[in-house]
Amino acid sequence: MKIKSLVIAMSFVAASGVASAGDYNAEAAAAPVDNSMFQSTIDGMNQVGGRYDTGLGPDWTKYVTIHGGLFTDAAFGERESVDGENNQRLSLTDGYVAVQATPNDWAKFDLTVNYSNADSSYGNATDNGDSVFVDQAYLTIGNEDRYPVFFQAGKQYAPFGHYDLFPISKSLGQVLTETNQTEVQVGFVVPKGLYGSVYTFQNDVPKDVGDSDPYNWGAALGFQQTNEMMSFNAGVGYLANMTGVQSVQDYVNNTGAYADNVGGAHAYGTEVDALAPYVSLKKGAFGLDLDYVSALTHFDKATLPYEVESTSGAQPTAFDSKVSYNFNKHDMDQQVFVGYQTSSEASALDIPEHRYAAGYNVYPWKNVMVGFQVNRDSEYNDSTVGNYSNGDDYYSYNLRAGVQF
Repeated sequence: MKIKSLVIAMSFVAASGVASAGDYNAEAAAAPVDNSMFQSTIDGMNQVGGRYDTGLGPDWTKYVTIHGGLFTDAAFGERESVDGENNQRLSLTDGYVAVQATPNDWAKFDLTVNYSNADSSYGNATDNGDSVFVDQAYLTIGNEDRYPVFFQAGKQYAPFGHYDLFPISKSLGQVLTETNQTEVQVGFVVPKGLYGSVYTFQNDVPKDVGDSDPYNWGAALGFQQTNEMMSFNAGVGYLANMTGVQSVQDYVNNTGAYADNVGGAHAYGTEVDALAPYVSLKKGAFGLDLDYVSALTHFDKATLPYEVESTSGAQPTAFDSKVSYNFNKHDMDQQVFVGYQTSSEASALDIPEHRYAAGYNVYPWKNVMVGFQVNRDSEYNDSTVGNYSNGDDYYSYNLRAGVQF
């Protein structure tokens, strides 16, 4: 009897509890729930406090645009280990997503994330084994409608040289100028066409073991005019230390003999500055691009050599020329182009001495392209320093299918 009474009592208490809980939940559901304190506490525990506090509100899509692209390449022919060339038989050379945010009239943020499984000689972040990498991430402060001066800070391509970020094969001039660094830049853009900037970044290669914070800097000045009939762009870039260029930096870090002279650390011996002038002209269907880059003095031989028997180092230069013709046929935009490129004293950087290039691009649907390019390269002779210098000529053939949005 006592057990039966206890069971009845427990059942009554349980039923009363359920009823009370039901009444409580109904009242709570009727009132608004404030999760802000809970979420901010969690964010703080995860060290991301404030990261999501944009202040843009629910209409944030008005301030953000997203672009992207995908380029798949196939390579054939007598392929060599050439800097700027993708030697993979088949690869996703570039797949990228670019986000641009403009939270107000004075600020803009650009972020580009890439994926690539191209050969490391193509020069992407695959050099470090990273298939996914941040290509650019920088802030711009300025309002061109109200003031001609702008400020930028972050990871981006320095205004040294003039080139395409997504080529089938990088030109010789691009290999000698491409500089992607975390930098601070101040510049101006005048509505009448004049533009320029100065920038600085921490050089990845020091001059000696004790130089833990090596800094580099550069400047650019140009003039651009565009109308319905013609587009013209000309300028010049200056870089105070050419070891900031990706190809030279890679050589010093991976191959340079100067490391043996400073206790095994990667370093350079002589600081060499460089100039990179360019001209781009488009008139009607025709286009002309001329680009030149040259070191202004010689490197020491331990940093960047050239001739095997010489006691002095290289003074690398490169010249690119390209003529293009654009037309529309069968409701498809198309382009044909031919070009000539040459370099001097740059064999240690694994680029050819001469290159003849020709190609054809067609856009069968909106934002979709199919391209073909053939290169005839002539190597440096065997008296120069380089991984493949024997004076041979060879052909390479490259196919590309791409889409951009």
